[in-house]
Amino acid sequence: MSYTEIYAFDKAGNASLYGETRNAWRGAMAVWKTIEDKYLPPYRLHGTTISRTVVGGLGKDNPAMRIWELADSLKLPVDERIVLHTTFDRCLVKKEHLQHVIDAFYRFEGDTSLPQQALILEDIENDPDIIAVGWNQTSVMADTWSNAGGYDDEKDEPIPYNCLTGTDHYWLFEQLVCDKNVERWWEELADAPFDDPGPEADMVLAEDWGQFEKGTKREEIWRWFDEHHSRGVAFLMHGEAEKP
Repeated sequence: MSYTEIYAFDKAGNASLYGETRNAWRGAMAVWKTIEDKYLPPYRLHGTTISRTVVGGLGKDNPAMRIWELADSLKLPVDERIVLHTTFDRCLVKKEHLQHVIDAFYRFEGDTSLPQQALILEDIENDPDIIAVGWNQTSVMADTWSNAGGYDDEKDEPIPYNCLTGTDHYWLFEQLVCDKNVERWWEELADAPFDDPGPEADMVLAEDWGQFEKGTKREEIWRWFDEHHSRGVAFLMHGEAEKP
């Protein structure tokens, strides 16, 4: 039986296995399949409809890339983007953001191990010695956070990864909102449906889009982009930052 493993990082930044949930297929694979069925058209290979999760391939030739790319798309609500990111190998979450992940896990629809993972995360949140969390989606993997720091020849044992000194990771909530993603979302905004109530009122969203609900004014959405891009909405509109 394979497991989805959850690693905790102590105050010194070092990783150790904290908990695990049975059947790794109910982890990342179940999440990917749920996202695929909800947002992507059926994938056909040699005349047969199959899931992109089982095809395989390298780089952009892997059909599953279409699923993974949705992690940075506002086509998905923020909860689903959080869940999808936690299935990626290099993703870590700071303890201060852990409650957002727990909530997203409980709200995710689909037959997954996320509710069981959330229980482990709740224990971690109450542990004063833990500062961050990471995942290993299947226990059959040889490389994990517990040995990704290299090897100590003197002690003849692997070195755990250190989230304070290591560079082979990214912080989930810093990735969710960064200039690169905000610029991608700005491009997607061009395809979002708006209703025009007339010349005396601002346009409003015709349906839910990302974290913005139906009826949100266009000006309010622009204000969000202005606040979350380092060079402001003027740069997104015109390719230049607003003059002081």
